[in-house]
Amino acid sequence: HSGLGLLASGADDHAVRVWDVEQPESPVAVLHGQRAPIRHVEFDPSGERLLAVAGTTVRVWDRNGEPPRAVMRHPHAVYTVDFEAGGSLLSSDWKGLFRRWSSEGDLVSEVQDAAAGSRLAFSGDRSVYARQHWQYLALLDAELQRIGRVALDDKLSGVSLSGDATLVAARNWKNIYVFRVPDSELVFHYVVEDHGTPKSSRFCDVLLDARGERLYAQDATGDLVAWAMPSGREVARFRGQAGVISRLALDPEGARLASGSQDGATWVWDLESERVVARLAGHTSRVYALAFTPDGSRLATGSDDTTVRLWDLEDQVETAVFSVHTDYVYDLDFSPDGRRLASASGDHTIHVWDTVPPSQR
Repeated sequence: HSGLGLLASGADDHAVRVWDVEQPESPVAVLHGQRAPIRHVEFDPSGERLLAVAGTTVRVWDRNGEPPRAVMRHPHAVYTVDFEAGGSLLSSDWKGLFRRWSSEGDLVSEVQDAAAGSRLAFSGDRSVYARQHWQYLALLDAELQRIGRVALDDKLSGVSLSGDATLVAARNWKNIYVFRVPDSELVFHYVVEDHGTPKSSRFCDVLLDARGERLYAQDATGDLVAWAMPSGREVARFRGQAGVISRLALDPEGARLASGSQDGATWVWDLESERVVARLAGHTSRVYALAFTPDGSRLATGSDDTTVRLWDLEDQVETAVFSVHTDYVYDLDFSPDGRRLASASGDHTIHVWDTVPPSQR
């Protein structure tokens, strides 16, 4: 870290060493805990924390050697993370394993679903969950037990559950569907022509608002469209963003919509005016994950480029980059107080970041 005059190194002996560049004769700290050769070390921008990657595990230390946050692991790529009201964390991987962790990162319980899958959506009170697995849409109860399943025509790329748990939406590159919950009655169907290459168009997302009144998705023209539910009437159209829209998120007030694209850019739209209010560029590949802070002041983005980026929406500036994951970042979620950010990655890990600058803690 150039501002502190420190250098960190990792080696095959599983240890991380911190050196004073002015007095390099011996390390000022030796940090243990990893169980594999160290492949990457990095200070955070403040220099207060040091991160080390070994195998599929990431550890974080402060400069005194205390790890401030635990790192949680799955046996397979992690596709969903969700902070719950009491500070616990729910995660799921693509093989259908659900794990619940304490606020300190300890494993509390796990449930194995019968089928593989990816993204998980949930109602506002977490009484109902919706999960995509290949061409199937599954509904789960609060105990993560399956209560329904719908077979569709092709592998799904997006799933969304309204906050009041009355509607569930799913899409692939061919079609967009909306079903009632829990009887799975089809209430809306839109046929999507392939507006990108077949490969890229398989990453399109879909999003229902909290009350199940609006559905947001990219249509056959490539525009981002809002439909009224359940009538299916088009009520808004958002034009201009290039490429396949791979991830959508609404702010807590339901006033702004964030859309992440395959080109790495994220646009933020004002829903009333249908205008872009922020264009956030920094990722070098497809945006897979978006999360607003509970107060709506910041937005986190995660990408196929393996990084997590934090943005101040008022000033439209990037305030932090977390680059510890070694594979794509597929989901993000803030804790209820907005201080912690959980990231789920294809590298089998969930990392919890403290997003509050050291000077404000």
